[in-house]
Amino acid sequence: MIENIIDSIVKLSPIFGLLIIAIWYLYKEKASIKKEFEEERKQSLQEISNLNKEMRESERENLIIISKLSEVVDKLYEDNKDQHEIIKQQIKEEIKDIKELIRDKFSDLKKN
Repeated sequence: MIENIIDSIVKLSPIFGLLIIAIWYLYKEKASIKKEFEEERKQSLQEISNLNKEMRESERENLIIISKLSEVVDKLYEDNKDQHEIIKQQIKEEIKDIKELIRDKFSDLKKN
């Protein structure tokens, strides 16, 4: 009986050995894959951090440009506002002159 058990164990030992080797190989493979994953994760996080930094710098530059553009537009508006008032006054004066000329012409026509 004991001999049969020992004989069975001896016959199954190569299978146990293969199972142990397979388990060890899969464990090492899993550890290798996990290590690669962690390295890729760290690299991805670093790339995301770099992109965020570039975006913040770009946003600052864009805000500076928008601010300068806003100042230029405001100045242009103020300059044109003054020009608009001057042109408006000139048109009023010309209209007044034309009205006087028309009145004079009507007066002359009535006299004749």
